[in-house]
Amino acid sequence: MALTYTNPHEQSLIALRQELARRLNEEEEAKQRIIWLRNSITALEPLANNPPPQPHGNLSQVLCAVLSANPGRPMTVCQIRQTMDAMGIKFQKPANAAAVVNVTLRRLAAKPNSGVKIEALTPLSASMTVSSRPHAERSN
Repeated sequence: MALTYTNPHEQSLIALRQELARRLNEEEEAKQRIIWLRNSITALEPLANNPPPQPHGNLSQVLCAVLSANPGRPMTVCQIRQTMDAMGIKFQKPANAAAVVNVTLRRLAAKPNSGVKIEALTPLSASMTVSSRPHAERSN
């Protein structure tokens, strides 16, 4: 059996150079991330200091606002909730939010001239699509 001698100092030097290369790469990535973070903060500060007007009113009014912002475009309950989340509207009990939205939409659709109609996607589908009717139809 042949033995090979490896200089331990040479092995340590190789390991240190490899670690230095990794750390320099990490440093460059960290610098890029810091630049991105600073730019993001600069872009968001004016928006955070001047928040958009808060939607007000009850759930029916908020749902009508969401639907009227998307006229003629069918939306599922899930899409409506996502839009409300994007608007900053959160439910106190998120577990019941879909049911509350569903019931409120059904009540709105049952009212004459509400501008809300419910369309089933398919006969076997449990979800529904809600859309705002054009203003001309509302007056009928």
